[in-house]
Formats: sequence, structure tokens, C-alpha cells
Amino acid sequence: MTHFIIAALVLGAVYLVLLLVHPVHRCPGCKGRKVVQHGSAFRPCVRCKGRGRAYRRGAIITHRLVREHAFPWIRNRIHDAIASRLDES
Repeated sequence: MTHFIIAALVLGAVYLVLLLVHPVHRCPGCKGRKVVQHGSAFRPCVRCKGRGRAYRRGAIITHRLVREHAFPWIRNRIHDAIASRLDES
């Protein structure tokens, strides 16, 4: 039983690293072609909005958590830069 728990934790850690390194994948709706065929017309894919790439499950929330909690100094520098630009105007 403990082997299954350890295996699940290892797979979860591998998936987390995958989300951080490569958060997008080929869109399953259009298979990366950016358009889908509706009858005789080709239209932009609804799922990826014509980009051909889609975020993996959990990628957006993982990046938000890492950006806000693991590296708060980045967020502070961005806010300071924006505030300084607004003060100059």
C-alpha cells in the first residue's frame, strides 16, 4: 500500500515539474491546426481560440501560486515598475 502512495507522490511531483517547464500542449480540439471544419467552412478553434495550443490541467493555477508565493519579490518589482511609470506621467 505504501508503494502506491509513494508512486502517486512521485507522479504528482513529475506532473508539477511538467506544468512549470511546459505548461501548454497541442490543442485537442483542433490538434494544433488552429482551425476546425464546420461543414464546408474552416473556423478558428473554439477551445484554443485559433492559437493551436491549450494549457494543461492545473497549469494556470500552478503558475499563479509559484509566481505569488515562491517569488514575491518579482511581483513587488513589477508593481514598483508600474507605479514609477505612472508617477512619471
